Amino acid sequence: MTRAQRSQAGRRRRIVRFVVLLALVFACGFVFGWPTGRTGSFPYPQLAAVRTFLRGESTHDARFPDRPPGRFRLWRADDHPSGLSEDQQAEVDRLTALGYLSGSRPAPAVAGVTVHDRDSAFPGTNLMVSGHGPVALLVDMEGRVLHTWSHDFFDVWPDAAAARGNQDAQFWRRAHAFPNGDLLAIYDWLGLIKLDADSNLLWSYPGTVHHDLF
Repeated sequence: MTRAQRSQAGRRRRIVRFVVLLALVFACGFVFGWPTGRTGSFPYPQLAAVRTFLRGESTHDARFPDRPPGRFRLWRADDHPSGLSEDQQAEVDRLTALGYLSGSRPAPAVAGVTVHDRDSAFPGTNLMVSGHGPVALLVDMEGRVLHTWSHDFFDVWPDAAAARGNQDAQFWRRAHAFPNGDLLAIYDWLGLIKLDADSNLLWSYPGTVHHDLF
C-alpha cells in the first residue's frame, strides 16, 4: 500500500470514527434528555430557564400595560378556512362567536349578581377559579363570596426554574372542592395540589396534568 493510499484509508477511518462518535452523543443526549424532560429533573429546569431568558419570554405584554398578570390573552380571529359551504361557514361563525374566556375584567360600577332568574337557576353554591391568580372562590347565588382558597405555585415548588415566566404557574385551570373543605387544584401542565379548608398544602404532585380532573 502506497503512502497516499495509507493516508486516504486513515482519513476514511477518522471520518467513520467521527460519525460514530456524533451518533453516540446524540443517542446519549436523547436517552438522558427524554426522562429528565418528562420528570423535570436536573438539568431540565436550568436549561428551560436559560431558553426562556434567551427568547425574552414574559407573561407581561408591554403593548398592554394596563392588562393585569394572569391568564389574560387577546382574542384572535383566524382566517376563514376555504372550501366550506355557506351552511358550514355559518356554523363556524356561530361557534367562533361563543368565544373562549381565558380571563376577564370587572365591569365598572357593577357589583354582585345583576340578573338572577330563580326559576331557571339551580339553587346552591358555585365553585369558581380565577384568571388573575391561583385562587378558587365559593360563591352563593347572590354573588357573595363564602370561602376562598389560594396557594402560590412557588411556595409548593420553589426550585421549579422551568416554570419562571410560565403563565400557567400563575393560576389554576380547574379545582374540585370536597365536603370537608379540602380542595384539589391544577396548575395546567405543571402539577396538582391538595389544600385543606385553610389553604394549607396537604400534598403535591409535579406532573403534566391538564385541563380537568375527576
